[in-house]
Amino acid sequence: MGNVSSMPNYMRKLLKTSGQGLDALTCALAEVLNQPVLVSTPTYETLSTTLLHPDLDSFQIVIEGEREDNETLFLCTISTEALRLKGAGWAIAPNGRILGYLFVMYDEVKPDFENFQAVMETALSLYSIHLQNKLELKQEKHKTKNAFFYDLLYGNLKRNEDIITMGEVWSWDFNRPHTVLLLRVPDLEPHSSDWHLMEVLQKTVDRTLINRYY
Repeated sequence: MGNVSSMPNYMRKLLKTSGQGLDALTCALAEVLNQPVLVSTPTYETLSTTLLHPDLDSFQIVIEGEREDNETLFLCTISTEALRLKGAGWAIAPNGRILGYLFVMYDEVKPDFENFQAVMETALSLYSIHLQNKLELKQEKHKTKNAFFYDLLYGNLKRNEDIITMGEVWSWDFNRPHTVLLLRVPDLEPHSSDWHLMEVLQKTVDRTLINRYY
């Protein structure tokens, strides 16, 4: 076993703070790099960032040049209605499946990210663990929700009280009228690298319906 004392300081710092949660890891990485850091979902919704701004809950990116693969950094512009930020991005993609993105923002002068390669590899591994855990928790919640939808649509729940009580688990008030919209899409293999596209599709549908009816 290697000597713990020989571990680089940045690695000890990132490993220590990773156990304190996603935000702690992001703050530690920003301190190591001395640059603002942002972590997002595959659909560019902010999960954690050291750049606090009310207009940064979600954003869009424009990639400079061609993006090679999920393992290579890409330069981009991060934009919202109020912000335009230069950044370098990395896909958080264990086993080829994109779970999110890590962005490091900078001003006019681009940092030499080759000098930070070991730091970024460590950070990406730790972020992969965090986002994989979030995904597994989300999948467990979806299983319960899907089972409820199945029982609801096929009439397995006979008592209104049971339906109302189950709906409260997801903050749905079934004392009010609701409409159910079903979208049928082809199923994917469990380890398909395209699963993140399903999340993109779901978020797009959600936003369209919310903008249209709410």
